[in-house]
Amino acid sequence: MLVGTDTTLALRCPDCGRLGLYTISRFDFCREKVKEIVCPCGAVALVISTRNHKAYWLEIGCAVCEAMHLFRFSPHELFTPDITHILCHE
Repeated sequence: MLVGTDTTLALRCPDCGRLGLYTISRFDFCREKVKEIVCPCGAVALVISTRNHKAYWLEIGCAVCEAMHLFRFSPHELFTPDITHILCHE
């Protein structure tokens, strides 16, 4: 059985509004427990963190309401080939 190690995130920058595609790997979290995704404009678009690799927390700067949203994903949910839509609750 093959386990996918990469996933691609499509994010809109909360500062400039640019849509970017960012690839992350399970191996990004081997040494570091936190990964920042930075837009080419320099703004932090997303912070992903984990403590035990059983849950991943995504802190996303929202381009719609300008607040920070926190989402929890299991490894299966985050590293799935299926598309998952994350929407603003406001």
